[in-house]
Amino acid sequence: MAILQNLREKLLSKTGKKVAGNIGWLTFERGVRLGLGLVVGILVARYLGPSDYGKLNYVITFAIIIESITSLGLDNIIIKKIVALKDRQFEIINTSLSLRFFSSIILIPIGILLIHLLRDDYTINLLAYIILSSVVFRSIDVTDFWFQSYIDSK
Repeated sequence: MAILQNLREKLLSKTGKKVAGNIGWLTFERGVRLGLGLVVGILVARYLGPSDYGKLNYVITFAIIIESITSLGLDNIIIKKIVALKDRQFEIINTSLSLRFFSSIILIPIGILLIHLLRDDYTINLLAYIILSSVVFRSIDVTDFWFQSYIDSK
């Protein structure tokens, strides 16, 4: 009973109201994003048809695999290092940006070559060039680590 009373007092405080409001907005944003993604996915699937939608998903799957390899599994480690080493935070961000960028430059041609070898289809190859080239620009997501580390340090 004391736990519920303590929780109630914290939620009714000024900080508690701010936290509850932020949680509400984050939940709303996530729900809207999921809903819009579902609607767009359905419309794209209806427009392309089963065959072309399958080709699109085939190439997107390759892009996701390549992107997960280019991140090198360092996301959480980078955030922890930025929090721990405040004086070297920009050096850490620049190094991780370089690692992601150059690993994507190396892995994109490998992904395109694999798609060429596995499926000799003009549409799939064209989609591979377009979608896999976007993986390079995902390396800029490293800038988000600074904001995440700022939140973690509070």
